Amino acid sequence: MPASKLITDGKTLKALRKKRGMTQEALARAMQLEVRTIQRWEADDVKPSIQNVHQLIEQLNKTDWQKHPIHKMILAQDGAVALLDSFAVYRQVNSRFRSLYSTWEKQDIEGEYAANLFQFWHKSIEQVSDIAPQALASSNITSIDHCMSETFGGESIPLRHQVFVIRQEKFSTMLVHEISRISVQECMNSKLVITRRTAS
Repeated sequence: MPASKLITDGKTLKALRKKRGMTQEALARAMQLEVRTIQRWEADDVKPSIQNVHQLIEQLNKTDWQKHPIHKMILAQDGAVALLDSFAVYRQVNSRFRSLYSTWEKQDIEGEYAANLFQFWHKSIEQVSDIAPQALASSNITSIDHCMSETFGGESIPLRHQVFVIRQEKFSTMLVHEISRISVQECMNSKLVITRRTAS
């Protein structure tokens, strides 16, 4: 039976969602829907539209991004790098990223505690670029590059933030957040750069 047929069955939908470790709220947020919609699908009260079926396949049938072949390679690099899932939740960080923020903020930023981009940054991606972090996974945007001065312990520190969107056919979307400290002048002269995919 085709995956699109299976995904319209409430029992299968619920099982796939739980297998991915997703709550109804997380799935609704990823699809920009009300939680009640997911609840009604799983209860077989209504069937999802064809468009929603495709989105469900995208969200539930792909291999977890942590199994992506470049996952460990990204974390092993020298820069301050964090990996986020397609819901913009921080899942893993490398030692440079952890030490950078723990030095300034004295907090553990790995795992669920870090929550998401707009709770982690002093300014959010949404404020800076008018793009909701969760929307990056489904948009045609491949990267966001922006500098901002952030205040830590009373000191203003100019930081360059780059967020890369990594997609691959068999894997769920992965976001990579890289931070680097730059000069005040370089930060003042920088502009927000949003890179988008071009149609082939």
